Amino acid sequence: MDCYLWSMLFFYVLTGCSDFSNNKFVGRYINVNYDYDPFLAEIPYVADTLLLRSDFTFQSKYFGQGSYEINRSISETKIVLHCEYEMGAFSFQATIESDERGSPKIVLFREENHYYKKIE
Repeated sequence: MDCYLWSMLFFYVLTGCSDFSNNKFVGRYINVNYDYDPFLAEIPYVADTLLLRSDFTFQSKYFGQGSYEINRSISETKIVLHCEYEMGAFSFQATIESDERGSPKIVLFREENHYYKKIE
């Protein structure tokens, strides 16, 4: 195998083996499978729409407004929401996976299949 193929393989591994580009995350997501007994205060147990914009800002009834970042590792891709409110600031982190159509889904609670589903 020549150097070019090795470098491409190395780059693929370093970027988390994901075909997600930053533009693929941009869009509107809805909260699904949230109707179960809540116990995690940081995730929404009500209908919510999360809007991720191309300028790395977001809007949500539950989380409010703020900025987000996408972090990739060898084993996973994560989104981090950063928000300020009257009492200070907070960050929320969740794993991003592919759904059955290959679209990104933001996993909130895996055991209950609770996630944000991309709709547009």
